Amino acid sequence: MASILRTGDSAPLSISERDRRYGLIREALMERGIGAVIVTGTQLVYLSGGIPGEQFGVLPAEAGEPFTEMLEWRHLSDIPKSVVLEAQDWITDLRSGRNPGSVVERLKELKLEEGTVGFAGPFSQQAAGFIKKALPSLTLVDASDILNNVRTIKSDEELDLI
Repeated sequence: MASILRTGDSAPLSISERDRRYGLIREALMERGIGAVIVTGTQLVYLSGGIPGEQFGVLPAEAGEPFTEMLEWRHLSDIPKSVVLEAQDWITDLRSGRNPGSVVERLKELKLEEGTVGFAGPFSQQAAGFIKKALPSLTLVDASDILNNVRTIKSDEELDLI
């Protein structure tokens, strides 16, 4: 598959590395009773492989559910979604949006309206307020430590890039 890397970025990591990361994070989410984690910033890049225009990601604790990537709407107005999906192999569920509405939609699909959902990365009061207004019975918790702990211990593949 082609890569959507920006100039100067290193080669993409393997699907095995993606699955290792997802597995470790999912295990920790399950242990804490967290149904999914919303990620932004560098935490999002860690789980997506880095796609230009990304705003939010949702990783469900359930192993059979895909990671969902939300791109700023205008990134998908010029480039068809199919092109972005074909240009990388980490993300299979790609959505567009101007706000966290796509996050709310995904949490509803996962039936987490009354569950506990973590967040990791820069998470504005505006985004949290939007989600809480749409899902008033949802409990949001800081799950940054889960991702930070996984990111601290490098795999052989990650060490090869250093």
